[in-house]
Amino acid sequence: MTNAELGSDRNDSPPTIVGRSGLGKSESIAYRLWLLIALTGLPTDEDSTYEILAERLSREGCSIRPRTIRAHLSGTVVPTRRELDAYGPACEWFANNAVLAEDPRYYLKPLIQAEMFMCTHIIGSIPLARGRDTPHGLDAMSVPELRAYRAELLSSGRLELVST
Repeated sequence: MTNAELGSDRNDSPPTIVGRSGLGKSESIAYRLWLLIALTGLPTDEDSTYEILAERLSREGCSIRPRTIRAHLSGTVVPTRRELDAYGPACEWFANNAVLAEDPRYYLKPLIQAEMFMCTHIIGSIPLARGRDTPHGLDAMSVPELRAYRAELLSSGRLELVST
């Protein structure tokens, strides 16, 4: 589905936001985008958030309607690379953010860090705290090791999100 197919005769009911259901499991663009928006402190399920983001995206040179943002969050429309690049600054993240990268070698580490930012608590030491150049740091982990670490954080109860 393209952005052009989101015409006025389309049902405007809010989609199911991925939200917490992706914690530790999903690596989808929709989940990572939800997480990026949640980190701004904006509610991820309110129309006002979509309108604010649409305005910010237009300032980044990428005009996206609020209903298209909803479709991106629900996973019914996959954002283009240009749209993904604009979401970073619009979400007050940073330009060229890796959370929305296509390659897991680039997005897994920032994804884990973003999930940790949203935590209510983390019990025990985490590789992030051990330094970036140490053998046990996140930078030294391969993609399978990062995925295993994420799964372990979730299954052990060491990772809980603040918002629902």
